[in-house]
Amino acid sequence: MSKSVMELIVFTQPTIQARLLIAYLEREMGRACTQQAGTAPTAFTVRSSLGSVLWIWDWQQSGDKERIFSLLSNQSGAVPLVLLINLPDDISLELRALQSGIRGVVTFDTPLEQLIRAVEAVERGELWFSRKTLTRGLIERGPQSGTLPKRSHWPNGITSREAEILRLITSGCSNKRIAYELGISLHTVKAHTYNLYRKIDASNRMDAANWAEMNLWNQG
Repeated sequence: MSKSVMELIVFTQPTIQARLLIAYLEREMGRACTQQAGTAPTAFTVRSSLGSVLWIWDWQQSGDKERIFSLLSNQSGAVPLVLLINLPDDISLELRALQSGIRGVVTFDTPLEQLIRAVEAVERGELWFSRKTLTRGLIERGPQSGTLPKRSHWPNGITSREAEILRLITSGCSNKRIAYELGISLHTVKAHTYNLYRKIDASNRMDAANWAEMNLWNQG
């Protein structure tokens, strides 16, 4: 299946550093990158619903730094894809970002090469947080976290095994990790994933995660 190319929007103030960052992203990613500024992106809700926009949100911009958390908590419909950059090395902030649905964080002392890796990871449907942050996040969610809702049948004819794989995909697990968690072969994971994507009309992990958010976890 073909990989979706996402639009990159950097939400930051129009500074020299921002222009240099955008130029670097465009060169390394091989596509245009848009800059937006203000108290909140006016197109945040509408464009995020399309599922093809990755917001690269600069924590160091002036104004209400925590505005992104309230925006996400009040969001209805499709979950915006957000990568938070220039964050201070503060695990409490990273945990809050993780819990609010942000897909990854990049601290201000991170090399630019790592930023590119973070963008690519989020586009693949993975999370980009430190192991320490992910571990703390799982512990704080408690023993019932990450479980599937009980049901006798699943939407779109997906099987219980495919639903379990979808849960792990939305948690940011790689195919190898899914195979380890479920005690099955990597080949079996790929076969289940192929069938799952076909049933829910997904092209990649991000499509699958968005579908799960809209059709699986919010259903009774």
